Amino acid sequence: EVEPVSTAYLRDVERFGMAMKTIRSQNGSYGVFEASTGPVFIAHHPILHDDGSGPAVGSLHLARELDEKYLLELSERTGDTISVIPAAEIAGNATYAGVAAQFAEGKRIAVETAGDDLITGYIPLTDQEPPADYYLAVTSPRSLYHTGMSGITTFLASIAVAGFFLTLFILVFVDR
Repeated sequence: EVEPVSTAYLRDVERFGMAMKTIRSQNGSYGVFEASTGPVFIAHHPILHDDGSGPAVGSLHLARELDEKYLLELSERTGDTISVIPAAEIAGNATYAGVAAQFAEGKRIAVETAGDDLITGYIPLTDQEPPADYYLAVTSPRSLYHTGMSGITTFLASIAVAGFFLTLFILVFVDR
């Protein structure tokens, strides 16, 4: 469903275009933009010839508000819980201390487990304006971990049973 663009949103896009100075560039840009209504994923690229040459005759703007409705829709499609978290919330919250420490060490992706059932990965979203710092968080069930642990347990149990029978077999034949 296509919704009409609000005046506030048009002002936000204008501000974004001026801030990035890409309306006349050959490259375009993308990222998360802090709009007046909240975070928006935005991409724009100049309209050029098929081979990417020529002067820009305009620009194509694509935007998607990262609201709860859209994140819920993404979560339903992927089967994982997807959320967007402001960087200030991660930096100032003891709950995210492990995540902040991983990013402080220079890691590009932070991973945190929530017990044996869930795992969450965090990645910084590319921002177009310095105040708009967000992290994408994807929470998934640890089904692969559980499958691996089950396989290791089965392997170790089979080795223990084989060792028991081998020991029993050796003891029976040593007694003779």
